[in-house]
Amino acid sequence: MAPNLSFSFNLRHCTLAHCGIGDAGAAAIAGALPASLNKFDIASNDISALGLAEVAAALRVGQTPLLTHLDLSGNEIGAGGGAELAEALPVGTPLLENLDLRGCFLADPGLAWLAGASTRPLLNSA
Repeated sequence: MAPNLSFSFNLRHCTLAHCGIGDAGAAAIAGALPASLNKFDIASNDISALGLAEVAAALRVGQTPLLTHLDLSGNEIGAGGGAELAEALPVGTPLLENLDLRGCFLADPGLAWLAGASTRPLLNSA
């Protein structure tokens, strides 16, 4: 599926929640995300900070400049994942309005990095 995403120039929403893609799947998909993407949902996929690092790298270079909603909930990305996102989101996702991190086990350090990275009220980590 990942190779086909890069050819989906008009893809606006991609929902892969509960698909069990894991870190390897997240890495493969991150490299193929189209610039037209507005909503990306990879909730509850057994993704750790390792897989999230690949997603964050794609975001950091502006691969998805139109992204408004990112759902990573239910993935145990931990504080390291929070740090990765803190570096990527301010530079690569200028239109992001909603970030769902419920159940991501960010802990205080991860939340602190994210809070310092953005002045936009977009975090949902309840």
